[in-house]
Amino acid sequence: MFLLAGSSEMLNAQVIKGTFRLGPEVNFSSATSEIDELDLKVKNSELELTLEAGYYFIDNLEFGLALAITRSQTEVDNFEETSSGLAIGPHIEYKIGVGNGFYIPVGAGFAYSTITNEDDSGDELTFSGIGYGLFTGVEYIVNNKLGVHLTVGPNFGSLKDDVSDQEIDVTNIGIGMGFSFYF
Repeated sequence: MFLLAGSSEMLNAQVIKGTFRLGPEVNFSSATSEIDELDLKVKNSELELTLEAGYYFIDNLEFGLALAITRSQTEVDNFEETSSGLAIGPHIEYKIGVGNGFYIPVGAGFAYSTITNEDDSGDELTFSGIGYGLFTGVEYIVNNKLGVHLTVGPNFGSLKDDVSDQEIDVTNIGIGMGFSFYF
């Protein structure tokens, strides 16, 4: 009997149509690579702060918009390069209710991005283009008002500098943490 009651509760967990969501997310990554043949060490770290807003146009299905600010630093031996940028774009997300306030969000989005790279010698390049990504994770929502989430997923993109015709192809796996207010 207890199992049946729990199953019914799992099926009824939902974010209701007409609900708005607003909240920040923080993504951080750090990597160190060594190339033995060249006796070279590469360190990279990136921090991204995102503000997301969304509207549930049917139960558990959200259409939203995100604005992200990124900052990264790459060091190759003693040569350093920093990048900063902005990204803005829409996303769509479906929340699968698994009971007791827990959800599995599944979504996708794309964004227009612009990134400025500057190195130790003062050289500066600006790249822009479209990127897209997929994500899933887990979210816990308290009293249908406050949610805390952890997401993971791949991101892809192609950015180009119009002046130099240089191009950057991006492929990475991102991990994010954040919280949301529902109203």
